[in-house]
Amino acid sequence: MSEAHDSSSPAPSSIPQIRIPDDSMIIRYESVDPTRVLDNPCHLFGDTFYDQHVDEKVGSLVGGVLSMYQKLAHLNADITIQNVKYDLQQDDMKNSEIYDLLDKFYVDLPDVNCVNSSWLNADTLTILLEKQSLHKTIKHDLGLLQAAMSTSKKKDKPVAKPQGDVREVSDPDGADCDDDDEITAKHTPAPTSGKKAKNKRKK
Repeated sequence: MSEAHDSSSPAPSSIPQIRIPDDSMIIRYESVDPTRVLDNPCHLFGDTFYDQHVDEKVGSLVGGVLSMYQKLAHLNADITIQNVKYDLQQDDMKNSEIYDLLDKFYVDLPDVNCVNSSWLNADTLTILLEKQSLHKTIKHDLGLLQAAMSTSKKKDKPVAKPQGDVREVSDPDGADCDDDDEITAKHTPAPTSGKKAKNKRKK
């Protein structure tokens, strides 16, 4: 196999620059990037080998490698999720990081290749139905997440401090009245009843 080289295969997911603390442990893994391990023959012309159908041995290896990638994806996701939960418990995660985290998980999900209609049967149809159900659940949960974050954002908005002696007063019925109403109520003499008016005229 050749070393790292240019290839027309899709580039691996971009890895954001992460600040590495001084006390971190760095583990270097062997590369599993097919663009760096396999020779890509797309620019080779005249070699009929690459136009032939895959034989049984190669097919078995391809299926096995795909299964390993599936396990690796699950393992990476599990490590990330456990680490995120730890950061959440330590109150060491910002709201802004949620978007990048969810985008990364979504982008790294492998696309489903074109499905041949003859592949469909009772068993495989169940998988497609499960996928559809999962899509609907994720969309619903994302809506709940958006609502929760919007609510938290409203609660965290700073309340404007009143100027001077202005203050809000609520009446017993729940309707708010402003200070002008309150001042008017204090300084306007209460209307006299009919009996008191008559007594004043008699005097």
